[in-house]
Amino acid sequence: MAVIFSFVPRAEHPSQERVTQAQKNDVVAPCAQHRSKELGRIFFADLPERVANMVGMSHTFAFPGLSSPNVGTDSPLQLLSACHTRVNKQLRTLQRLQVHVQQHGPDQQAREAATAILRYFTQAAPLHHADEEQDLFPALLEAMAGSDATCIQDLQTRIHREHRQLEAFWAQLQPTLNALAQGQPRPLPPDEVARFVQAYEAHMAIEDREVMPMAERLLDASTLERMGHHMRQRRQSTA
Repeated sequence: MAVIFSFVPRAEHPSQERVTQAQKNDVVAPCAQHRSKELGRIFFADLPERVANMVGMSHTFAFPGLSSPNVGTDSPLQLLSACHTRVNKQLRTLQRLQVHVQQHGPDQQAREAATAILRYFTQAAPLHHADEEQDLFPALLEAMAGSDATCIQDLQTRIHREHRQLEAFWAQLQPTLNALAQGQPRPLPPDEVARFVQAYEAHMAIEDREVMPMAERLLDASTLERMGHHMRQRRQSTA
């Protein structure tokens, strides 16, 4: 499960309003070190092995899911982090559903779970991806103006690529979930479920380990306010 960062209120860090060049270098240093170790690795290169290890696993997670953190666009970084919590809960529901339909078919629990998963990954997840691509990374690059932003640019390229891959994996699962939500008996392929879960977990781990700490250090209050405004508009336009 991805690690969710606990963000310190900005009022406790007045020096963050103006980040110095040295501070910028300190922020991206861990990212650069990790990037050098990762150089040459292909995204999801070891995914088949990890999927194979997951197929057939038994799951003891709550079904069809748990409540999610209630965070709004007034706290954009916390909202992005809370979205990861929600994604994880939907992934757990998906794993449990795959086992459930084998034993019980598309009963009421299965229909409700499939509907919840569909709602999240067709409505909320695309908004989360857009928040990162259209607001978070542009803000990080702007904050690094005049400095070496290579590390952030590399992360941006990777995150965008992974979003497209996750969307492709979801497109393969969605028809089966649509059928289950309508009460039609369909098996959820274990390999497709495991691949989707593993891919999302790996993706969120990168964001939690590298992207979010940089955002907390680099983005000032006015930038966060602007991000929150854009995120709010995005949700209003799709309501």
